[in-house]
Amino acid sequence: MSQTKNPTFKKSLVVLVLSLLAVTSFSCAKKATGVRGQVKKTSQLNMNPGVTAQAEQTASAQKVLYKIASISTPVSATDGSGGTSVSFELLTPANQYLPFTTTHVAGALTRQGLYQDTVNNVQVSVQSKCTTADCTSYYLLVSVLKNNVAVFQTGAVSYANDQYFYGISVTNNFTSVDSLQSYVASTQYATPRNDMPATAADTSNDVDWLF
Repeated sequence: MSQTKNPTFKKSLVVLVLSLLAVTSFSCAKKATGVRGQVKKTSQLNMNPGVTAQAEQTASAQKVLYKIASISTPVSATDGSGGTSVSFELLTPANQYLPFTTTHVAGALTRQGLYQDTVNNVQVSVQSKCTTADCTSYYLLVSVLKNNVAVFQTGAVSYANDQYFYGISVTNNFTSVDSLQSYVASTQYATPRNDMPATAADTSNDVDWLF
């Protein structure tokens, strides 16, 4: 099955995100062009392939399989906050890409948002965390909820100078992005490899949506 980036779907996402603005930390705007040095990582190493395969097979059968398709390297935010921004894409059960950017500032290094997948009657909770203001370590947890209970989760850690991000999918193991961070600390992926190629592709002119 082909994977397409659908402009109409992005426009629908804008309306959806705006409808949630009053009760979540989401906000919505086009990313400014000309941001320098942001690199999109589309390759990941799995932290537990066996567990991931089983969780994703079950989620696919239930039509709740969301995947982290890419995570970008951190850059200085362009919104005047003085913070740091990281972009990522989710691949939905409908095989569409949802692009996001999270901005983190000192004192508010964890961000969270929630939106409704009306097609599959689930909610998707997104939590992201930088351990420092420059986001050299970025944790991302996506939880698919039915009746406020997680039925599928996918998470990742991305280090600024690593060419890969490191992911895992589970049924319902993590209580929060902090729980994911604790799990990563117990694995071989707890420290960066610092192996980013000098010729990595710049994504300065990509357009996505911010929260």
